[in-house]
Amino acid sequence: MNMGVEFPNFNKEEKMPASQERPKKPGGELRGKPVQGPDEQWYNKFGEKISQDEAYAENYWGHFMPSASDKSERMEQAKMLMREAIESQAKTGLFRSFVDKTGITEKDKCKLSAYRLIAKEIGYEIGQFKFNKDAGTVTASLKKIESQE
Repeated sequence: MNMGVEFPNFNKEEKMPASQERPKKPGGELRGKPVQGPDEQWYNKFGEKISQDEAYAENYWGHFMPSASDKSERMEQAKMLMREAIESQAKTGLFRSFVDKTGITEKDKCKLSAYRLIAKEIGYEIGQFKFNKDAGTVTASLKKIESQE
């Protein structure tokens, strides 16, 4: 059934016309995900060096409700809730978050890195995470960053 749209008929021997090829990028095509380079450093989709937390957080926000039509609004709501959780937990000096009971997964690392960066934005520092298998949580120190003026 032809719907009035013509598609080029390429077989294995034919090459796609240059105008339709994807542009070549050094090191491969950039797909939006942070990557770890051969130098063990992390790079964003623009090739700029970033921290491991920034790389994981970019993955978290990049995959946050990908099918939602109101993605940016829902992301802002999630960030607001994360800020409130950090500020509330700062009173005890201990950050706590649920993770997979089998261990800290890649998805958990992305979420925890997002928390760490949001904490930094609002003047807090989250320390090293400690996994509690029985509770299915991680804990870390949480302290106010002293301004150095």
